[in-house]
Amino acid sequence: MGINQKIASTLVCFCFFAFSALSQSRTEYDKAEALAIEANKQLLAGEMKIADSLINESINLYPTRAIFVYAKNLCLLPDISTANILMDKAYRKVETFPLSTILLMEVTPRLKGTKIFPLEVREFDLQRALMNFGAESYAINKDFGSHKQMEKILEKLTVLNIKNSSKYDYEYRLLETFKLDLLIAKKEFDKAIDMIKEIPPSKFFTESTLNYMLTNTYFEKGDYKNVLKYSETFKGYSIASQYNFKLMVNAVTGNNEEALKNYHNYEHWYKSHNINIYLNDVFYYLAVIDLNKKDYKSALSNLDSTLNRRSSIGSESPKVMLSMQRWIVYKAIGDAYTGLQQYEKAKDNYNIALLANPDYEPAIAALANLETTIAKKT
Repeated sequence: MGINQKIASTLVCFCFFAFSALSQSRTEYDKAEALAIEANKQLLAGEMKIADSLINESINLYPTRAIFVYAKNLCLLPDISTANILMDKAYRKVETFPLSTILLMEVTPRLKGTKIFPLEVREFDLQRALMNFGAESYAINKDFGSHKQMEKILEKLTVLNIKNSSKYDYEYRLLETFKLDLLIAKKEFDKAIDMIKEIPPSKFFTESTLNYMLTNTYFEKGDYKNVLKYSETFKGYSIASQYNFKLMVNAVTGNNEEALKNYHNYEHWYKSHNINIYLNDVFYYLAVIDLNKKDYKSALSNLDSTLNRRSSIGSESPKVMLSMQRWIVYKAIGDAYTGLQQYEKAKDNYNIALLANPDYEPAIAALANLETTIAKKT
C-alpha cells in the first residue's frame, strides 16, 4: 500500500470513528434528556426519591440543559442546596467529558446572511459548553440565591478560554458581562466602570449598550448623579430604560412624586409599543415608594408581584423578567411587616434574606433593629 493510500485509509478510519462517537453521543444525549424530563414529572408529582434517582442517572449519562428545569423546580420547593449540588455535578461532567466537543441545545439562533436557522442540538467545544452550563446555574442562583454561590460561579466562568469570533458570539458576550458582574458582586465599582470605559464600541457593544452598563454600575455604586447623567443619553427603545432608572433613583431617594411620574411614563411607553416584556424591578421600586409613604399593604402586594412576576401592562399578559435578587425583596417584605407591627413575619423574611445572602448588611441591620423594637415592647 502506498503512502497516499495509507493516509486516505487513516482518514477514513478517523472519520468513521468520529461519526460513530457522535452517533453514540446523540443516542446518549436523547436518552439523558428523556430521563431529565421524566425526573421533572416525578418531582412535580411529589415522587422525590424516583425523581432524584432519574435526574442523577440523566447527568451521569450525558449533561443536558433539561436538568436546569428540574433544578429550578427544586428551588421552588424551596431546595436551592440540592439544586446547586446537581448543577455543580453537571458542570463537572462537562469539565471531564472524554471528547473535545459535546452536544448541547443552542440558546441563540444561528444566522447566515439574512436567514435565521431554528434552534438545534449541535456540537460545542468544552469551554463554550461550560460557559452555557455555568450561565444557567448563575441565572438560577440570581433568581433564588445564594449570593456566595453566584460569586463562586462567576469566578469559574471568568477564567474560561473563549476567543471572540467576528460574528455575534453569545459565549464571548457572556464572558465579558460576567467579568463585570464579578466586579460588581465584589463591590469593586471603580474597576467595573474603568472596564466598561475601555470596551471599544462595536456592533455588539454599541455606545448605547455601554452607556446602559455604565448607568447600571453607577446605580449599584449609589452614584445617582451619574445615573441620571448617563440615562439622559438613552434614545429609541432605550427610552424605557431611562424612565426605569429615573423611577429607581427617585424611589430610593424618597422623591415619590417624581418616581411615580417616571413609572407612568414607563408604563405608557410599553403600552404604546405593545411590548410584553417587563422587568420585575419596577414592582420592587413601586413597593419602595409604598414603604416611603407607609402604605405597607400596597407594598406587600407589589413585592408579591416582584417575586411572582405578575403584571397587567400590555394588551396580553406579558412576560416579566426577573432582575431583582430575592434577598433584597425579602428584606423589603420584612420592612413592610415591621411597619404593620407583625414582627414574627418580619423576622422570618429578614432571615430568608440572610439565608440567601448572609452578608447582606441592610437585612442584618434591619433584624438587629427589629430585635431591639421587640425587646422594648416586651
